[in-house]
Amino acid sequence: MLFLTTALTIAPGYAVEIQNFRSGLMCDVDEEVATGDVPVSWICFETEIIYVTGQGQCTYDGRKEKCTWYGFEFDYANASEEDEITCVSTSSVPTTIGTPEGVDAEDVTVYEWSYTLPPGNGHHFNPQYSVAVAGQGQKSVHSEIVCSVDGKELYQFRLTKIYPALTEERLEKR
Repeated sequence: MLFLTTALTIAPGYAVEIQNFRSGLMCDVDEEVATGDVPVSWICFETEIIYVTGQGQCTYDGRKEKCTWYGFEFDYANASEEDEITCVSTSSVPTTIGTPEGVDAEDVTVYEWSYTLPPGNGHHFNPQYSVAVAGQGQKSVHSEIVCSVDGKELYQFRLTKIYPALTEERLEKR
């Protein structure tokens, strides 16, 4: 038994840890105060339900669009350059995924992406948005996002995005 205790003490105990995880709506989205195309903001309302009202502005596929901002944030400790966080998002309906630069995937129900944190301790903020789309009736899209490091789950959360029935005319007035 002493050998096992010694082995556990010598074995590296290094692993990224997160605390204070929050997901929901972003507030203070200000494109004048931005890092690249990402506005400086924070999660001001923790919620799983996101109403995509189109009252915000974003850049999607090189175009200015009416959208709703949301995302997630957390504090982290013990991150290393080798800790690649892999996230898998599963959606209840086929979805198009994109960025300010372009479309990453079209009509997918499962989407995977990866990122790394700066080494050490810090705060991570991941802004996301959904574009308000005209011409469709009201619909709900349910998503579950699971993120892991080396196959070990780090965090997970759910979102239900509710899109209102918008006409082109109403969308243009926003």
